[in-house]
Amino acid sequence: MTEETYIGALDQGTSGTRFVVFDSEGTPLWEAFTGHYQRSTGGHRVEYDPLKLWSCATDAIRRALESADLDAEQLRALGISSQRQTVLLWEAESGRPVTSALSWRDRRTADTIRALDADETRLIRERTGLEPDPYFAAPNAKWLLDHGGEADGGGRAQNAPRERAAAGEVLLGTVDAWLLYNLTGTHATDVTNAAQTMLFDIHECEWDDDLLDLFDVPRAALPTVRPSSDPEGFGTTDPEVSSTPPCR
Repeated sequence: MTEETYIGALDQGTSGTRFVVFDSEGTPLWEAFTGHYQRSTGGHRVEYDPLKLWSCATDAIRRALESADLDAEQLRALGISSQRQTVLLWEAESGRPVTSALSWRDRRTADTIRALDADETRLIRERTGLEPDPYFAAPNAKWLLDHGGEADGGGRAQNAPRERAAAGEVLLGTVDAWLLYNLTGTHATDVTNAAQTMLFDIHECEWDDDLLDLFDVPRAALPTVRPSSDPEGFGTTDPEVSSTPPCR
């Protein structure tokens, strides 16, 4: 008799991370939720600590598997959903975060959106199907590339990681890509997440050079875009999850 296998679903949201274990028929059996906190310091700043997002994910996974009395090896597949527009930068070699994760609620880039002219606004609408808004990842990605870990946006920071990102040494991604990278070492995202960045041509299904130029985002830093249910999968995980900082 073969050992029964299960499917895991990791949902990283604005206020916490939930992990649900499903049986092979798609019935939810066990779940765990770990809350986390945004950092809001005024001036329309709303951020997350990327390492705490990751540690909350591993905490929820561990507790759900413990409740189910399952080993990680019994998970046949794992899916990820997340707050799509929150974006961050991390080092390609070490995986160490270079910046905080800017929340979709952050409004430091409102002036960037207001400064778009009619042709630029039309370009965004036609290529992405989106109405330009600081809610989407593109302006926040530009802000992170310009300012790195600096606390304010008064000008381009001396330690801005743009040059390293253009060389592929620093990677850019939304939260799904950050979690996937930590789980598998793969820098990728799926088409539904990419389509919500304001950098993706939904007609050609690829990163758009004109939009990348508009927001000054280097292609080398972006994740590979793949189908949501790619039959080849996005990678494999190590069942022995490494220790991470406390999720508090």
